[in-house]
Amino acid sequence: MARLYCFLIIMLSAGPLGGRAAAAVRLPALLSDGAVLQRGCPIPLWGTAAAGEKITVTFHGQRKEAEADGSGLWRVVLEPEAASDMPSELIVSGENIVRVADILVGDVWLCAGQSNMQLELKKIRDAAKEIAAANHPSIRQFAIARKVSDEPLQDVSGTWKPCTPATAGEFSAVAYFFARSLQEHIRVPVGLINCAWGGTTIEGWLDGASGRLGSAAYTRVVTRWNTGAQDGRKFTPSGIHNAMVKPLYPAAILGVVWYQGESNARQLGEYAELFVEMINRWREGFRQPRLPFYFVQLPGYNNKEDNTGMAWARLREAQATALALPATSMVVTIDLGEHDRIHPVKNKQMIGWRLAAQALVKTYGAQGEVSGPVFDGIEAEEGQGLRVKFTHATGLVLNGRGGFEVAGDDRIFHPAEAKVSGSDVIVTTRAVKKPLAVRYAWQNSPSAPLFNAAGFPAAPFRSDAW
Repeated sequence: MARLYCFLIIMLSAGPLGGRAAAAVRLPALLSDGAVLQRGCPIPLWGTAAAGEKITVTFHGQRKEAEADGSGLWRVVLEPEAASDMPSELIVSGENIVRVADILVGDVWLCAGQSNMQLELKKIRDAAKEIAAANHPSIRQFAIARKVSDEPLQDVSGTWKPCTPATAGEFSAVAYFFARSLQEHIRVPVGLINCAWGGTTIEGWLDGASGRLGSAAYTRVVTRWNTGAQDGRKFTPSGIHNAMVKPLYPAAILGVVWYQGESNARQLGEYAELFVEMINRWREGFRQPRLPFYFVQLPGYNNKEDNTGMAWARLREAQATALALPATSMVVTIDLGEHDRIHPVKNKQMIGWRLAAQALVKTYGAQGEVSGPVFDGIEAEEGQGLRVKFTHATGLVLNGRGGFEVAGDDRIFHPAEAKVSGSDVIVTTRAVKKPLAVRYAWQNSPSAPLFNAAGFPAAPFRSDAW
């Protein structure tokens, strides 16, 4: 059974949907025909009406009542519901009656990020074949219209669509493959909130509360923006969050799937700190301090605008710092990049599958290995070598050559030969008499041949801090 990290949402952000109270009872776009509600936890429902209007909500035999406050806001909380793929009707009554049809109960995942999360199923390799087979009506996507705002908004624009061959082409490919892999095991409806926008930097996704709470990194971001020194970034700090994320906070969701970072690779700045800050603030917004947050580490890509050849390697390292937070997990995709494509299209299936594997083990309690080899230190080896130690290293295998480099006290790295020794790898090169440091897959588009028996790739790493 899913370990549902759902907590009762105890308050609704001030301000009516659409900006002012209206006499007619209204629901937010997220609570519209075809919606998926989160199972297994209290279910918040909210909307607007005339101030003081009495509201009655019925669903699955439950009946809840509320009164719109002085701003016209109302809110009820349903008792937890079991998963159901039987379409049901939600009825909200006041001076008028709103009927919301075809509602399912299952697991709801927020799928956010930039272009590689946004990339539609119709744009991948084998799209026609995948779309023809995409008959999964209990997988549904709510695609949020892309928008920015200087101030927090109360609603988004979007509609729910069931996954069928007629609609699947517009689904996020990564989100679809995640849901498809997940549903093969959990056998309940899956709702995908597609909240992605190509080209966005992490600054736009930050909650403005970070500034009020004293985040030094966020303060620097805002200062640069206000002084015109924002390094070419075009998205206002918190602008995307205000328009596309904040309006979702009253909802109950099971977790977040995140794929972003490409647009920050040229201007690393405070990415590691901002990423952690973003996760923490989103968890506060959803009232879930351990909201599962699974993210994709960037794959290999030959970034021709980077003359160091290592900007993406450093961004991957910055992404990995978020693993210090509880209930986070990183999907390594260093083996899935396409050298000259910033939007790899050959194997979004595997990215979705790896995300689902993480969720199945870490959220749903399944058993199995879902990590590739993880660097765990070095030891001097007899001769001119280093012994590189790993965890998650059962059945360690090198599917090719390359990837490893070593350096001595001159800090110049040279390609090294590698061989597996149990759960370790021994690296050597004649170019370095006394090796002191090792790097693996530490380039924009590196060779990455190291895997474990479970088929997961080793995460890029460096033992130095040079």
